[in-house]
Amino acid sequence: MVSAKRILPKFLALAPVFWTAPALAEEAKSPIGYASVAEALEALRSDPTATESTQQGWILFVRAQGLEFWSFTPESHPAHPSAAKRTAHKDLKGGWAVETRLLCQADKASCDALAEDYRQLDARMKANIRKRHGS
Repeated sequence: MVSAKRILPKFLALAPVFWTAPALAEEAKSPIGYASVAEALEALRSDPTATESTQQGWILFVRAQGLEFWSFTPESHPAHPSAAKRTAHKDLKGGWAVETRLLCQADKASCDALAEDYRQLDARMKANIRKRHGS
C-alpha cells in the first residue's frame, strides 16, 4: 500500500498544473487567444510592441513587426464588443495570405454580419494582392 506521506508531496507539486488547466483551456477556446474582448484590449494597450491608433471610432493595433493587425469595434457598432486579429503570413506557395480570427461578444446576428464583413474584406485584400503581385 502506498502511504499518504509519499503521494501528498507529488500531488502538491502537480497542483498548480491542475489549477491553471481550466484557464488555459478557456484561452485555447478563444479564436484570438484572449478570453474576452476587454482582456485583449487591455493586453495590447500594455504591450510595448503594439502601436495603437483610432480610425472612425475603431481602435486599431499593429504589432509583430507589422504582420499582426487588431481591430476593436466602436461602442456604436452593432457587434460591439468585438475584436479581430488579422495575421499576414506567407503561404506554402510563397504568396502572402491573411488569416482573420474574430471574437464577437454581441448577439449572433450582429456577429454573423461582422464576420461576413471581414470575409468580404479578406476577399478584396486577396484580389488586390493578386492584382499587384500576381498569384
